[in-house]
Amino acid sequence: MGGDYHYVAYGLGIRSPLRMPELAPKLAHPDIIIHFGPVDRSRLETVGEKQSFWTTGDESCYAFDGAGAFWIFQGREIVIDPDPDADERTLRLCLLGPVLALALQQKGRLILHGSAIAIAGRAIGFLGSHGWGKSTVAAACHNEGHQMITDDVFAIDLDGAWPLVLPSFPQFKLWPKAARALGERPETLPIVHPEFDKRARRVMQRFSQLPVPIARLYILGRGTVPHIEHLSSQQGLHALLDFWYGRRFGSPWLRAIDRRSYFVQSAALANGVRISRLLRPTDLSSLREQVRLLEKDLRDD
Repeated sequence: MGGDYHYVAYGLGIRSPLRMPELAPKLAHPDIIIHFGPVDRSRLETVGEKQSFWTTGDESCYAFDGAGAFWIFQGREIVIDPDPDADERTLRLCLLGPVLALALQQKGRLILHGSAIAIAGRAIGFLGSHGWGKSTVAAACHNEGHQMITDDVFAIDLDGAWPLVLPSFPQFKLWPKAARALGERPETLPIVHPEFDKRARRVMQRFSQLPVPIARLYILGRGTVPHIEHLSSQQGLHALLDFWYGRRFGSPWLRAIDRRSYFVQSAALANGVRISRLLRPTDLSSLREQVRLLEKDLRDD
């Protein structure tokens, strides 16, 4: 801690006193400046196990027991107030997940809970709740030669003529069973957090450095065999609303955000991009078959 490091993620320059090896080092204009300092925790509300939160829209505060409190202001400043026993790995886990997601939201991006890869220059995204296999399917596509774009925090830029997925950083977070199905030895991969069994799988090649236009979104579900069910725009919109990343922050987030603006963004995405359900068995032996099915669906456009 205490250095001066420069990175790029989600198309933004980041200056940080905390070393973050997950990110691509690059000296660029700092769109987000991170520093250590005191954070007001008096307004925090409990929103989940070990997590608390408050927000006014312009500023937010996220806290995780054992890590600390993080204050995010206008998408350009992040203050870290670490707990006494916090280690760098735990701080990075919070920064690269919920904290950066909040900063991106303050910058006007639509943030979903999902992962995305690129096939022949077009992005396809996977949406779902915790444990649904978003990272697993995306990593399976990467194994088959396609580019990774993002994992977990799915940030979308809707300002241009077509929705773009912003590239995050080259790492998948995988449960040991999924890592093993993808040909990895989980015991050789670093644990994301001492209290979680997820592993960090570094992507050494085929990571998109640029935003990618979205061609498809898939809501993950369960089925006896892999197959795809296309949704209408209205059905797709209703499905999208369930996967706003900010829902993890509970009622404080829902009270404070401009829900109309978020709804308009989601409607624009649902009207412009085909949304489908990818139904798949819990057995991970069909991952390659699922990738072939996704490739065919994109070719049939």
